[in-house]
Amino acid sequence: MAKRIQLQTVKAPKLIVMDFHGDKVEGVRVKVAEEMRDYFGLKRICENLGLNYPRQTQKLSDILEIFGKDAVVQVKAPAPDGKTYYQTALERRAMYYFLANLSPSKVKPEVKEKLKLYIRELFDAWDKYIQSGQASQEVREFLGVATEGAKVEKEALKTAKPVELSPIEIDEKISKLLNASSRLVNSLIRAGVEPAMVKQVAEKLALKVLGLEDVELTIELTEYLRSKKELDPKKLRQASVSFGHYLTKHLPEKCKGGKVAKVVNGAVRHVNAYRYECHEKIEALYQEWIKEKGRKYLRETSGGGSDSTPRRSLQ
Repeated sequence: MAKRIQLQTVKAPKLIVMDFHGDKVEGVRVKVAEEMRDYFGLKRICENLGLNYPRQTQKLSDILEIFGKDAVVQVKAPAPDGKTYYQTALERRAMYYFLANLSPSKVKPEVKEKLKLYIRELFDAWDKYIQSGQASQEVREFLGVATEGAKVEKEALKTAKPVELSPIEIDEKISKLLNASSRLVNSLIRAGVEPAMVKQVAEKLALKVLGLEDVELTIELTEYLRSKKELDPKKLRQASVSFGHYLTKHLPEKCKGGKVAKVVNGAVRHVNAYRYECHEKIEALYQEWIKEKGRKYLRETSGGGSDSTPRRSLQ
């Protein structure tokens, strides 16, 4: 009889359900050991591939031995139906290892091709799905705050004397903000723009719509680098200094936006910013910087799908 394994419980803000070639794949993105990680529900994937779930759970001790205690967890998360569920989930690298080591001879003939599809495409599809969802969620949260702020301002203006803007004018500004932001956000997400940059652009747009016409669209250096998943979060400050020097040396003067004020942990700080119109040039310089100076700031290991992923038969 297999020894029962005690798994740590991880709370996630929501259960993400992704459509993948007609299947439903469940997972979460949650902070574990000071970094954001992806976990995939094991039971649903076993069902999708026609595998015996209880039998597959017997392999978890091997996975824990290879990848460590954070590789397999009990996820507690609310699902789209509003109910909270617990389920056993494998971290991204562990799930790739699990899939890659399934023996084709022990998989039903009708799902052999599906298994290959999961190994080849699942993690890329997940990244794209998460990126677009994260971007839209962050911006929606911001727009929600902006809308509530505008409502408060509207109530204040009703009693202010003299009234600079009528309630109708305030409503029109709110409507313009939401409509314009929605169109912009959707187009940026479809274009694959990083979530942090989408949020920045939406914030600047909101300020413009609310009447601050002198506000210029800019890219904040630290936020831009934070959106780069390949960078080690622990080395982000050093990377920001290095890339900042690189931009100072190589970026045209017309692209430099100087310092902008930003609230960080309750304090106002001035951070480097660059004109948004130069975002393509900045992206090109980022790629050059990675090759020339930035490799030491990359994560030491990559996620699922890497050729360096340990391979050990689980069968």
